[in-house]
Amino acid sequence: MKNIIVHKYDENGFYLEDIHLKEGESIPENSTSEPMPQPIYKPRFIDGRWVDVITEEEREAMKPVYVPSDIEILQKENALLKAQNQALTERSDFHEEILTEIILTIAP
Repeated sequence: MKNIIVHKYDENGFYLEDIHLKEGESIPENSTSEPMPQPIYKPRFIDGRWVDVITEEEREAMKPVYVPSDIEILQKENALLKAQNQALTERSDFHEEILTEIILTIAP
């Protein structure tokens, strides 16, 4: 005996679940054996066919958020620390030059 799968939907046509029926069993109310196209993210049964009614906002929310790896984070942090170190070194060199000028100006 062959089993069939039907798709149950609510009063607004939104997919609820799959139901497995044995051959010869009648399809329950608010269910259909109409194949559901794939991929489908927010299936709704309208006028005898499945329609994907997902909004653009919902689709965007489903996109994975990029999370940098620990190595990427450390590389960026290292680059920033190197730049800060370089800036401090240049500032220190500048102060040293200024102090040297002051000393040479004051010294007899």
